[in-house]
Amino acid sequence: MGAAMWRLTIRGLAAHRVRLMLSAVAVVLGVAFVAGSLVLTDTLDDTYSGVFRSARAGTDLVVRLAGPAGPEGSGERFPDSVRDRVADIPGVARADGVVQGRVRILDRSGEPVTTGVAPNLGVSWSQPDRNGPLRVVGRGRPPRSAGEVAIDASTAQRIGARVGDRVRLVGADAARSYRLSARISLDGVEDLGGVTVAAFTLGEAQRVVGAPGELDEVAVRVDPGADPERVRRRVARALGDRFDVWTAERAARSSGTRLRDLLALLRGTLLGFAVVGMAVAGLLIGQTFAVVGARRRRETALLRIAGATGRQVVATSLAEAVLLGLVAGVVGVVVGTVGAAAALAVLRAVGSPTPTGGIHVQVASTVIPLVVGVVATVVAALPATVRAARVPVLVALTDDRPVVGRRRSVAVPVALGVGSLLLVGIGVGRAGPGPRIDGALIWVVVGAVGLVAAGVLALEPLVARLARRRPRSVGPFARGLARAELARDPRRAVAAAGSLVVVTAMVVGLLTFAASARASVAATIDAGLRAGIVLRDRQFTGFSSGAADAVAGTRGVSAVNPVQFRRVRVEGAVETVASVRGSDLAATVDLGMVSGRAQDLGPGRVLLSASAADELGVAVGDRVAVQMSRLTRDLEVVGTFSRTDFSGAYVTPAVVDRADYADGFGPDEPDTLVLVRTTGDPDAVVRRIRHRLAGPFPDVEVLDRAAYRAGQMASADRVLAAALALVVLAMALAVLGVANALVLAVLERTRQIGLLRAVGMTAGQVRTMVRAEALAVTVVGSLVGTVVGVVWGLAFATVLSGWGIGVLAVPVVRIGTFVVLVALAGLAAAVVPARRAVRIDVLRAVAGN
Repeated sequence: MGAAMWRLTIRGLAAHRVRLMLSAVAVVLGVAFVAGSLVLTDTLDDTYSGVFRSARAGTDLVVRLAGPAGPEGSGERFPDSVRDRVADIPGVARADGVVQGRVRILDRSGEPVTTGVAPNLGVSWSQPDRNGPLRVVGRGRPPRSAGEVAIDASTAQRIGARVGDRVRLVGADAARSYRLSARISLDGVEDLGGVTVAAFTLGEAQRVVGAPGELDEVAVRVDPGADPERVRRRVARALGDRFDVWTAERAARSSGTRLRDLLALLRGTLLGFAVVGMAVAGLLIGQTFAVVGARRRRETALLRIAGATGRQVVATSLAEAVLLGLVAGVVGVVVGTVGAAAALAVLRAVGSPTPTGGIHVQVASTVIPLVVGVVATVVAALPATVRAARVPVLVALTDDRPVVGRRRSVAVPVALGVGSLLLVGIGVGRAGPGPRIDGALIWVVVGAVGLVAAGVLALEPLVARLARRRPRSVGPFARGLARAELARDPRRAVAAAGSLVVVTAMVVGLLTFAASARASVAATIDAGLRAGIVLRDRQFTGFSSGAADAVAGTRGVSAVNPVQFRRVRVEGAVETVASVRGSDLAATVDLGMVSGRAQDLGPGRVLLSASAADELGVAVGDRVAVQMSRLTRDLEVVGTFSRTDFSGAYVTPAVVDRADYADGFGPDEPDTLVLVRTTGDPDAVVRRIRHRLAGPFPDVEVLDRAAYRAGQMASADRVLAAALALVVLAMALAVLGVANALVLAVLERTRQIGLLRAVGMTAGQVRTMVRAEALAVTVVGSLVGTVVGVVWGLAFATVLSGWGIGVLAVPVVRIGTFVVLVALAGLAAAVVPARRAVRIDVLRAVAGN
């Protein structure tokens, strides 16, 4: 493209800056969402990775038990005598035993310090000096006795604890008070991003985390001048295949696997919504370039007469798109980065532990959003650009009105919608009754996308037919003009309504899915729990098994059943297993037995869901191999059941006895729930249990069944609230699309509006006309999106029926409220375009070409 065409490109951007402004804003918002998502998750990932790296400071090699055998990726413990064997190997300068586990630090009011997904660690101070990962901050010293503890500096500051104060902690046993011997950092890092660390002497750490005489790993320092790799091979040969000997760097990378998985899930979720935002922005860009191309037909024709080729004309318009995407992308990256920093600041302001050392901006986190913005802009502008360049020169010279073109038939969207419904039906059929969905979810996702596309394609014939339909009363003059304009050229309205279809379908789908989840949780707890009281951790991460023993002696308690959940392999298939006391199972839980009896569960036996038993081809009396972290055990199937989500928390296709679970995972596993059956007044029993647990187990919540039911339903609402908060950007873009369409319509119809004003149309009638168009576009788009959203929300709930979604529900009130809010937003979007239309200079509009 020559210099003249480049100059023309720059002039074109300047000439149409008003038309392109809203599209630029859409690109900025879309790119900002992508950049903000990447920067935010990169910051969290870098912070926690830095914590894990700092924890390996001063260490050359790490010895762990080989494995793990189970599917969760959690290592198992080994006798601390292994440390002595390692210390005697030539080339090893020091071998320090390390043990760690879950330990909660309590604040001055006795409440656990909450940290979201960040770990609450209790560790042993195993290093011989200050050259290891644990560093004393300020005055103080490492713990030297069982009654002392050192905690990380950020948590100490948070709870207002100074060296010499008493602090309380709770681990695998009841809460205890310790003297604070020091505030510590990890290799000089005090900002741990919400991770809490409590360091004890080795013996006390083993007691607190429930691992007496055991270690998680051995930290090795090699002799000065020795080759670490040679020493590593020597240690590996001495210990045999039962142990892994890793470098400290590799051990650091392997730490925090669960946390990294959660961050990856967060990143994927945020980017998923960012993709929706960019899709909506693409509709706005295509809409803008279509109108700009239509208004520039005469200019394009003159360029063609002057010798420009069709390719040069297309290249000029695409160059405008590239420049628009580049400038808006740069602004979007800056806005997204600032937004990520603001999000962290807001989280800190509301008390959520987050990194305070600033954000981490990687090159990829800026380049990727920028490329996405440019590519999305070019792709969205391409169809309109090519279509405008193909208009015959004579047509473009003799008429400057937009070419409406041939109306789309309703047959195409109907066919696409039927085909998409068939894909959704195939996905629902493939899901089956069990928790495995195989490829069913893919079918449903593809079908859902097809339904959205069908809804967008159906807008044009739908708007055209509704606008051309003559009501019994013609109505006010301004609204009649709005209907006539929509009937003449429905494509402009379709571009704006299309973004509303996408966003509304997503919101309504989420509302429908969440309503089904809420109803399912309520139905499951009502039918599955016979216990009147439920004990759970405040963060649902597990608590000391001593709480169940403390509850057992409470007056009015007739049965106590602690429940644990872990991932296992049943005949090679990864499943979630529940551990219970077989003797108290029938008294506290209704599994909906299909065959066998629940009370027959005991050591060496297992209960399977009916769907899992059918899939494995086993029945009562057969044996199945259940692989846990420490061992694999053949268990006899003594019954099958139908209610896999009896707790309202996890879907569990297998239930084993507590004794087998302890053998497979170790005796220090925390309880997830404790189910309590009562006699007499349940409220009085709740008060007694709370009083008994308040001192030794302050991290345990005591809930009656109604409160537990409400809490589990509230969890579904919190997930929905988080998802809907992410939709705010897409909703803003959709409303921006309506405003964009109206602004473009006003610009395109400047002469028409001027003529109407000249013959007596009032300013109020002009505003009414613009608002009527906005309301029509908004209502049609939101209603089509609502239908699509309800269908795919119910489809997703159905395909996930094996994961506890057993009841389908449509929240009519919430959906109706949302549609009303969308209509009001559409009217709000018409304010600026209506004002612009009223302010048109009548003489210039009539005289202008």
